[in-house]
Amino acid sequence: MIPLKSRWRLILSGIALACLAVVVISLVFGYVRFKPILDARLQKQPHTNAVYSRPFELSVGERLSLKDLRQELAESGYEQKARGDGSQWYEVGRNGVRVYHSRNGKPEVLTIKLDNGVVRGIQNGNLMVQKAALKPRFLSNLFGNSREKRKYVRYADIPDQLMKAVLAAEDAQFFQHHGLDLPSLARAAFVNIKQMKPRSAWQGGSTITQQFIKNYFLTPKKSLRRKLEEAYLAVLVESRFSKQQIFEFYANEVYMGQAGSFGMVGLGQAADGYLGKPLRALTLAENALLAGMIQAPNRYSPFADREAAMRRRNFVLSRMVAEKLITPKEAEVASREPIKTVSSTRHLYTEAPYFIDYLGEAASREVPDWRKSEYFEVFSTLDPELQQAALEAVRTTTPKIDRQLRVRKDKVRPEVALVAVDPRSGDVLAMIGGRNYGQTQFNRALHALRQPGSSFKPFVFATALQSGQYTLGSIVLDAPYEVDFGDEHYEPTNFGGGYRGNVTLRRALALSLNVPTVKIAEHVGYQTVAQFSHKLGFSEQLQGYPSLALGTWEVSLLDMVQAYTAFANQGQVVRLRGMTAYTKNGEQHDVPVVSRQAITPEVAYLITSTLESAVNWGTGAGVRAQGFRLPVAGKTGSSNDSWFAGYTPDLLCVVWVGYDDFSDIGLIGADAALPVWVDFMKRAEKLRKVSGAKFPVPSNIVTRYIDTSTGLLATFNCPNTQPEQFIAGTEPARSCYADHYEEFQEEMEQETVEDGQAEQGKEKKGFWDFLKVLKP
Repeated sequence: MIPLKSRWRLILSGIALACLAVVVISLVFGYVRFKPILDARLQKQPHTNAVYSRPFELSVGERLSLKDLRQELAESGYEQKARGDGSQWYEVGRNGVRVYHSRNGKPEVLTIKLDNGVVRGIQNGNLMVQKAALKPRFLSNLFGNSREKRKYVRYADIPDQLMKAVLAAEDAQFFQHHGLDLPSLARAAFVNIKQMKPRSAWQGGSTITQQFIKNYFLTPKKSLRRKLEEAYLAVLVESRFSKQQIFEFYANEVYMGQAGSFGMVGLGQAADGYLGKPLRALTLAENALLAGMIQAPNRYSPFADREAAMRRRNFVLSRMVAEKLITPKEAEVASREPIKTVSSTRHLYTEAPYFIDYLGEAASREVPDWRKSEYFEVFSTLDPELQQAALEAVRTTTPKIDRQLRVRKDKVRPEVALVAVDPRSGDVLAMIGGRNYGQTQFNRALHALRQPGSSFKPFVFATALQSGQYTLGSIVLDAPYEVDFGDEHYEPTNFGGGYRGNVTLRRALALSLNVPTVKIAEHVGYQTVAQFSHKLGFSEQLQGYPSLALGTWEVSLLDMVQAYTAFANQGQVVRLRGMTAYTKNGEQHDVPVVSRQAITPEVAYLITSTLESAVNWGTGAGVRAQGFRLPVAGKTGSSNDSWFAGYTPDLLCVVWVGYDDFSDIGLIGADAALPVWVDFMKRAEKLRKVSGAKFPVPSNIVTRYIDTSTGLLATFNCPNTQPEQFIAGTEPARSCYADHYEEFQEEMEQETVEDGQAEQGKEKKGFWDFLKVLKP
């Protein structure tokens, strides 16, 4: 019989062996489970998804100051220095600004000569050129809900002072331990037990290796199981990688706070995002600032609380002194340095969150498997300067719009969407999908379906001109009118209820008259109008009903933008695109311009000419009243919402203003959307994004003077004449035969009455009084 004491020894030995077996099996299982994951994650190329903006282009003769060029170079990631050890840098010399970068793997040197704020010459290597482009700006790393901004740095690029500051703040024994700092873990566990803290408030005692594991592999949820996995993986990582490699991993994965809708990840991005500097240019105080932010980046953000950030920075400096990493004198000098950051609103102008969402959807259609690619870069169409102009236009004008509206009980404010494109290529240059992306990520430019109102009318008139049944000089009677369509009965009226008798097509569209528009649609055929609209890209669900002529069918803002490209681009409708090229696994693919001739160049020009009239003396005259003077065509639109669509030969912009709940905004297009459009276009003009060129006139467009009451060629007997444009061969062949004696008498009597009123000091009604009766 085994003695009791020996029996207990055997039992305890068995338990110990069983526990050891469990530990060994767990370690083997963990190794088998985590090693492939670890290798797969860490052997990938770092941060392989990137989105870039449209490159900044400059040309000889354009206005550009040295200050503006330097700012653009900085925003595009160029550094100023006197040697060429970086991939993108520049220097200012007596012969101009020399810009160094690589293109398609080959070095390229540009010399830009400026004189009195004008580009006088551009030299690419040894060749004189008229145009050149800088490298595009970096916008984002990832699409979707996890969008981030990163700047990858190598261990050799991390300044010694920054590394020391991080070690002092986070893990002073990093180079001594093997993944776990047992004394720190014990100390943290003692505090947690002593203070009876809940799990969510536990102190961690984590090493840099553990923090990297948590950020890169695990969830931030605090639990005993996650802690054990974290500890195990930390030891496994330490066994497979050097301390330098681990610190490099950590420096590129540590979360450094939120900038708008983007998370800033990594020390390199934090240096640029907060301080506007590369890592090697940071001061001791700035190194301590970034190191101090790691513990709670949003709490210690210099954007959110500068005083808290300074206190944390000075604490890190004191820790560096305690660890004998710097001297007390160095810490004292650094603690007196003020915190200098970039503008806290800088990210608002560069992030373009709604555009990035749109681009993510476009990329998924163009390259469905892009998320599986190890290396994916997108070269987008976004123009950062125009994006900033759009944001500033919305921010400037929306308070004025708010003041015109009655305050709702729910205090909901109207939303705004804006899309600007190059009508020749379909490139989306700027996009605003709402007033505040932080409050709602719903992209109204992309997904909201709304009635465009009168901004749809140009498509009705284009259908009529394209059919050959009408010219701009054709006469339509603007008078009370009834329409029976199926079982429905319509009685369209003009805004204000007035009628103008005989009007030309030009006048009907420029003044946005409802009755003539419905008459024209009925004559050419409602379904013909619908089919014509389908050719311009509108949904096949859009059907031919009388109300279609007045824009009652719901469309998206992007639908309107794409359809209007046909007018601005000589009849060719251009498919909108958010990217010009993408690189997948090292292979570049171009995204071509896709266009087709939807209407003849002549009809496109005649519509454009009429919309120029709308801006000059019609319902869009607010454009001129608010100071935009360049050649432009545009159309207002009013339903429950407010619209304005306008364009020059090189820039097309459509603006929508309305409530998300479909409530009536109570403002016409000229009062809400038009001011936003004008503000944006004036900023675009200052940025030299609008050339000021006139719309090209097709060679077979002729001009004739017509009598506005008959549409026939004017004679000396006609009191009301105007020049009108026609496609050659469609101009009237006969002269006006009407007896205008009574019209002359009425006109002279009216002038006599008005003269008498003027003499008595009475106010005459002007254009703006006349405009009040319109529902554009």
